[in-house]
Amino acid sequence: MLNKFKILLLLLGTGALCSGIAACAALSPVEDLQSQGYTVKVSYDPNGGAFLGNSGVTVVDLFNPSQLEKDGEGNVSIKLLEPTDPKRPSGSDSEDIVLTRSGHFLVGWYETRHLVTDESGNPVDENGTVLEQTEDGTYVVAGTETTGYPAYTYENMWDFEKDRLVYNEADGIVSFTLYACWVPYFEFDYYHQVDGEWTLYGTTDFDYKTANAEGSASADRDTVWVPRWDNGAMNYSHAYADKEEYAFPKLENYTFSAAYADADRTEAISDSFEHTGYIDYETGTAVNRVQNIYVDFVEGTRYRIETAEQLSANGDAKGWYEILADLDFQDGKVAWPAALSSNVFSGKFYSTEGQTYTLSNISVKHSSGSALQGGLFGAVAKGAVIDRVAFESVTFDLAYTGARLRDTSFGTFAGIVEEGAKVTSVTLSGAEMRIGAITLGSGYAINLVANGDTSGITVLQDVGLVVYGANLMNGEYNYTIDFVRDADNNPLRPDITVSDTGEVGLTFVTTVRTNAESYVINYQEETNA
Repeated sequence: MLNKFKILLLLLGTGALCSGIAACAALSPVEDLQSQGYTVKVSYDPNGGAFLGNSGVTVVDLFNPSQLEKDGEGNVSIKLLEPTDPKRPSGSDSEDIVLTRSGHFLVGWYETRHLVTDESGNPVDENGTVLEQTEDGTYVVAGTETTGYPAYTYENMWDFEKDRLVYNEADGIVSFTLYACWVPYFEFDYYHQVDGEWTLYGTTDFDYKTANAEGSASADRDTVWVPRWDNGAMNYSHAYADKEEYAFPKLENYTFSAAYADADRTEAISDSFEHTGYIDYETGTAVNRVQNIYVDFVEGTRYRIETAEQLSANGDAKGWYEILADLDFQDGKVAWPAALSSNVFSGKFYSTEGQTYTLSNISVKHSSGSALQGGLFGAVAKGAVIDRVAFESVTFDLAYTGARLRDTSFGTFAGIVEEGAKVTSVTLSGAEMRIGAITLGSGYAINLVANGDTSGITVLQDVGLVVYGANLMNGEYNYTIDFVRDADNNPLRPDITVSDTGEVGLTFVTTVRTNAESYVINYQEETNA
């Protein structure tokens, strides 16, 4: 068969057949082949699609019936070859003919198409937008110059295995057209309530034909999976069978609560849900192409924490944390979240109803060169909530800051608890602040517990204070904090003041070198407060 027909890739539009010909008065490529006996022309109309990535290209097959076998009545039965069949030559050794249309899948090829119109007889696109036909036969959105693509219904789907084009010599020159039938990807549209009204907030889509192909590796693309709790956080992802990822649409600063297949919330989706739409192959159209999913959310990005590892893995300065058990951070083997220790916390952090859970053996090392606050919580913002939690055996190491940072706040519990923050029923015991070779500019504030409103924090044991220097590798240690000196100006101990409310006063110098690695400061007896 392949040597009995010719294939042409032709540019569409006026003058297309003159391409590569000396003058339009000469025979076009089609006319030239027809004069050689190729009197059957089969055109494959891409119908808004693009052959080989070019929307201005179509495929035309020309057959020479005299080279084909006739039956007793002189009829020739011609088996057509689908335009993208791998056996079809493309004119290139390396490039097969491909047909694509963005956001659509090819249902098949049809003999007849019918323009879809509105009640007034105007052509419309797939979304019902009114179109206008221009002088050259193309369509634009009514009142604009924006290209539009009409919607169609179809008849007589061509079966390339079974169907044949029958030709008789008496038919003369025959032109036959098959139209590509495109359908937009099937959709899941996700709605949530805004002021009592269901409002679209997300969409996912899939190729229905690929998902429903026999033995397809993408067979589960027509399914959505609702989010679930995983390692302390809500997991919105699910792996398809082909290992690619499905992501249930999130809503910023909210957490998934439930999903339903109906707006009345009577059909709850407990795990997964398969799209109910399908293709009507008789007309080449989609039925129930868009499946709505109705989603309930609760305020805040929420976490349900049962282990220290879960908290460590889910640092979020805006998060709502419900603590469900005592958490042991194993003397720093499990890291406290840096997102909490250096940032402004504006979320919620609380034990589950009726409980007060203990977070113990926590080690936080502040070694950021630019963060302006630090502690278990860098700062606790207005409106943030920390309630019914106990912190036991906590070390906050103020190890490093950028040179002469200004307006900084540091504390073992928090750099600062801002006015309007709700810190209640919080206890702190067995805590220690360590201060390294830091340098701060004007406006710094260091408190052994926290700066700001500490009325909701009960300190069960005094917070210890240790000052240490940078190891110079020669038996000496470098300090940036000024020292109390003896009569011969030799440094005795760091010159630090600590008030009754835990405020730490420091004076910085260029350098002080001593042979003491660190100093334990008993601020009730040894400071010059």
